[in-house]
Amino acid sequence: MSAKNGFEQKEARYQENDLETSFIIAYDMPSENRIVYDEKNGNREAKMKVRSTRIAAISKLHKLGLLCTESVILVPRMREKDIEKAIEHVNRLYEDLDQWLRQKGYSGIEKPLIKVIPLNSQQTVAFKDIAEKRLAEKLDETIDRLSRLLDELDDIIDENVRRKTKYNLNKQEKEIKRLQEIAKELGIDLEGKFELVFSFFEEAKNKLL
Repeated sequence: MSAKNGFEQKEARYQENDLETSFIIAYDMPSENRIVYDEKNGNREAKMKVRSTRIAAISKLHKLGLLCTESVILVPRMREKDIEKAIEHVNRLYEDLDQWLRQKGYSGIEKPLIKVIPLNSQQTVAFKDIAEKRLAEKLDETIDRLSRLLDELDDIIDENVRRKTKYNLNKQEKEIKRLQEIAKELGIDLEGKFELVFSFFEEAKNKLL
């Protein structure tokens, strides 16, 4: 290999590493665990309102990608436009919450803190390893839970309970399919585990027919 070709390959690697290939979203949501919202002070309604808003906001952000930690999400590059829309949605949730609190006589609430950090290819690999480990653990937990459910389904004779169980299974399966799609976008290969999970879902739903 010539010195020139060696330099060109090295330069190409540097350029690749400089490319933005994914995003990290780090967030800190205002919590209901504040004295002013303490149930002991008779403010249960306000506390639950703050809690439900926080859960809705976090759920919106989590749908963008895969969790690395409880407050750090790895998001594929192609979902950049979705990030902006999700953050706007979260900000509106807290604007509405702030208005509601002030109308109830409270001092309002601070804005959520959300940081979007573009990652180059090397940084993406590092965070992808973390996300993959956490996703694999989630799939293993889902397999264990479905395995236990399969052992219990024959004993469920109440039709309402069976319908509710099937509804929950469909909802959980939809979430796993979302995770599968994002994993593919990030180049995470856990297809073996995904296929096993879906086989458990299929078996459980067939038992509920």
